[in-house]
Amino acid sequence: YVFLDAYFFSDDAHVDWVKQREKTFKLINNKTTWKLQIFLPAQAEVDIVKSQISNKNVEFIKFNTAGYVNGSLKASFFHFNTGFFGPFQGNVLIYAIYLGIWSRYKSIKVFGADLSIHENVQVDQSTNELYITFKHFNNSEKREIFLKNPDKIEPFKMHEFLLLSAETFFAHQVLDKYAESKNVDIYNCSSYSLIDAYKRGRN
Repeated sequence: YVFLDAYFFSDDAHVDWVKQREKTFKLINNKTTWKLQIFLPAQAEVDIVKSQISNKNVEFIKFNTAGYVNGSLKASFFHFNTGFFGPFQGNVLIYAIYLGIWSRYKSIKVFGADLSIHENVQVDQSTNELYITFKHFNNSEKREIFLKNPDKIEPFKMHEFLLLSAETFFAHQVLDKYAESKNVDIYNCSSYSLIDAYKRGRN
């Protein structure tokens, strides 16, 4: 597992996220009967996680996440190869793939990577507030003001959200070229996905 989002290990996380992470931690702690590694960024308050996951099968591993964003692929690859830098921290999938490359897998298959969140964001035409509709396969839809994590206090502006989206998609382009330089094949096996960086594959 890769825990990249700050709400997993932040003291400032909104109460909604605290409830969600406690539920996640409880499931991992009570149901893991196999060896499991949880990857956390270097700045994570790992004690928050360890206080609720005491299962002996679970190992915690910290990794560097100083994001390096540069127009030059050569410069990016040089920094990635040092182990002190990684790609843009747009979402957890980026670092799951990045760690897969570092783990020397020759083939990486990606599932469920729709990256279509912007399809669920709208602007209220009277207040200019951004709203997001959360859709999940086992829950009803939920619409709320689009707030930044982990504290859910500051609202997104459209330019911030679209810039974040663009940087996220660009990070996948960089990762695809980085994987190619390491002789790693990445296949996007998602049934629906807006990521156009990776070769399409089947499960």
